[in-house]
Amino acid sequence: MKKTLLALAILFWAEGFSLLLWAQEVSVHPAEPQLTVEVSPSPLPLPTPTGAVSPNPSPQITEVPRPATRQDPLKLYNNKNYREAVNVCLEELKKTPNNRELYIIAGSGYLALGYYQEAYEISKKGIEQVGADERLTSNATEALLKIAEELNNSGKAAEALAKLRLFFALTASQGRLIQAYALMGDIYFKRGSYIYADLAYSYALYFNPQVYEWWLQAGLAREKSADYRGALAAYLEALKLKPESEEAKRGRDRVRQKISS
Repeated sequence: MKKTLLALAILFWAEGFSLLLWAQEVSVHPAEPQLTVEVSPSPLPLPTPTGAVSPNPSPQITEVPRPATRQDPLKLYNNKNYREAVNVCLEELKKTPNNRELYIIAGSGYLALGYYQEAYEISKKGIEQVGADERLTSNATEALLKIAEELNNSGKAAEALAKLRLFFALTASQGRLIQAYALMGDIYFKRGSYIYADLAYSYALYFNPQVYEWWLQAGLAREKSADYRGALAAYLEALKLKPESEEAKRGRDRVRQKISS
């Protein structure tokens, strides 16, 4: 009986040793780098009192996770995946906070999504971090102009003017400067500051005299401030661009009557 138990123990030990060698060979085999083999660390069990041998433990095979491939934020943006492009930029900026392109792509993505405050904030942060350039400034000024327009349309004239002050503090393209002055004219007109409104409209019209609405608003502002001759000139310019405008015709007739009286 003792010999039988000894033989079983030697056999079990030999099988366990060969299994261990097999497991080590698999774990380093170059043909399957994505797999690892985990062998139970518990000691080999002794034979049971009945003389039966416990079965060998099966090796547990788990797949090694592969590193995620980097997504190109510019490619995502060009494919109109704006939200994903912004998220990738924000994650990468945590690691490379001096990467100018990431600030530019993130700002452009926010603008495309209509998140104007976020577009301004990320562009402003980029300017502070890596210095101003045309693209960062362009994103920042476009965002501020959109924010000011939304505030003005919501009746928040004072807040809209505050955003425009930030706008003018940045170097903007001439086209956006003209838009900003026209918007400033709208804001001052709603506030009853007609002389300031006229100045703002006049500046915008100096660079782009082909906008009917600006001439009409300039005429109304001048009429409100009792500059009737200036108002008449503005209404006539508006009618050159839109001869059928009833509002411009009524304005023209009103100021003509006041001039002649």
